[in-house]
Amino acid sequence: YSLLLSFIAIFLWKITSIPFYASLFAMLADAIGYMPTFRKVWKNPRSEPFGYYWFMNLKHALSLVSLSVYSWTTMIFSGSIIIINFLLISVMYFRKK
Repeated sequence: YSLLLSFIAIFLWKITSIPFYASLFAMLADAIGYMPTFRKVWKNPRSEPFGYYWFMNLKHALSLVSLSVYSWTTMIFSGSIIIINFLLISVMYFRKK
């Protein structure tokens, strides 16, 4: 599904010349790609490295801060990764107890 959404993103971007579509479908493809990780963490919360997702959030937060132009197109991907990672970290933390 992620690969299909990626191709749709490229196709829509090429035919419309609107980069927001590419960003939106890239975000959706990445969110779908997280589903197996959520399933794995739900069953075994200690199976993923906790710190990795914190550092990934830091990386995306720094990329948001360093943007020269703030728009939905430039912020949607990193913003969605931060939200998804916080949800994943929450599942790891609360299922661990």
